[in-house]
Amino acid sequence: MVQKLVIAGIILAAGQSKRFGRCKQLANFNGKSLLNRTIDEVCGVIDGPTYVVVGASRADITPTIPHNAEVVVNSDWTSGMGSSIAVGVAHAVLQQDLDGILIAVCDQIRVTREDYQHLCERFDGNSVVSAKYGSANGVPAIFPRSMFSSLKQLVGEIGARRILKFRWSTQSLMLIHRLIFLWIDIN
Repeated sequence: MVQKLVIAGIILAAGQSKRFGRCKQLANFNGKSLLNRTIDEVCGVIDGPTYVVVGASRADITPTIPHNAEVVVNSDWTSGMGSSIAVGVAHAVLQQDLDGILIAVCDQIRVTREDYQHLCERFDGNSVVSAKYGSANGVPAIFPRSMFSSLKQLVGEIGARRILKFRWSTQSLMLIHRLIFLWIDIN
């Protein structure tokens, strides 16, 4: 019998949405906020817990997060996405013995439950599984336990891109080419 891998989800929702002009995480898309849509999609495919990292608009966002996701506060959210990943991973690894962590953002409106499922099906517990955008790798991505330490050390605005770019030679990086996403950046 093959043991199912335990994957936690970390949804990044700490940003200020400066270019968007208002709290993008709560923007309505097809009758649901971008954040709650992402929570539903991620929770629908992973077996582990889901964490939502909040920061800038946490007073507005936190009450909207359903009970199937846990809120993690990044008090240093102004330093960038790297700190949100670090805070989320540090919290997740304290809570449960995990084989992997799926990192997602809530403003990729074309990412579906099937896309997350596609990533999870390809995750083997040893290799990073990532979306690819042209020549760059990015989120959503699933990182194995061997990379948790590196993720907990991230700082700045770049997020996990450095790991995906420079560490791929030591980890077998599987790319999901068919995932082409639309980010919501403007009003």
